[in-house]
Amino acid sequence: MRKWVASFCALLLSACAHHPEVVGRSGLAGAGPTGESAPCADCARQGEMKLVMVDSSTLLEIAPGFSLHALTDTVGVAGFLKVEANPGKSCKFCHAFSEDVVEFDYGSAQDSMLTAIAPNLRLAVLVSGLQVPERDSLSLDSITQILSQTTWINGALMSDFSPWASKRGLVRESVREAPTAAREALARLALRWHTRFVVLPLHINVDIDSKAGSEGGYQLQVLWTLWDAKQGTLLVLAYAHMALETHGDVPPDRLWTRPFIEWLGKKLI
Repeated sequence: MRKWVASFCALLLSACAHHPEVVGRSGLAGAGPTGESAPCADCARQGEMKLVMVDSSTLLEIAPGFSLHALTDTVGVAGFLKVEANPGKSCKFCHAFSEDVVEFDYGSAQDSMLTAIAPNLRLAVLVSGLQVPERDSLSLDSITQILSQTTWINGALMSDFSPWASKRGLVRESVREAPTAAREALARLALRWHTRFVVLPLHINVDIDSKAGSEGGYQLQVLWTLWDAKQGTLLVLAYAHMALETHGDVPPDRLWTRPFIEWLGKKLI
């Protein structure tokens, strides 16, 4: 488990003390993983970060009749199968950039987005120390490992971008089942931690381009899924590749995943 989880868990459990039945990350978007370096004098600037999207390629597949509001059972929220954060060269603001930071930023933004759309949605964060007890961490790791090694479309790993990257601009209804190994792993996940539906983010990649815009920019690539784990069927698949750059004098040193979350939220309403 990633290095920020222990401190994150302590903070989160304290914040959720009045809601012990379901543990979520909502409301902690301003928090972050510990251990970051202090901002350097050259890039610690005040003001509003102005990001402009200069290119995007997106795909959305959704099961016929799906509605986030219709999910009455608890929704388990798993971690990414694969996280990549590439700072590039000569990045003045990358003291605040890492795989842990990207994953934390994504998690808090995603959970807030889901509950904003469907306020009655019950989320269970499937992370050791949260909804998953520490004693179950080996079981969770085993299930995650199976999902990470399972092939799916065209023989590619489930976390592979390539089957989706060429399908630019599509929004379509689709009925897909999980491959056999993933179907069994999702069923185990749902049964063990009492969830029927599972949000399974598959892969996120953030590449910094320090020369983009006025103060740098980045490219964001995400593959995200939501499953009926009991049935082994795909409810939503979202893929996005977005290029963003700054206008103004504040570098993009936070909120790495928010453009994707904002786009996905509009699609799920």
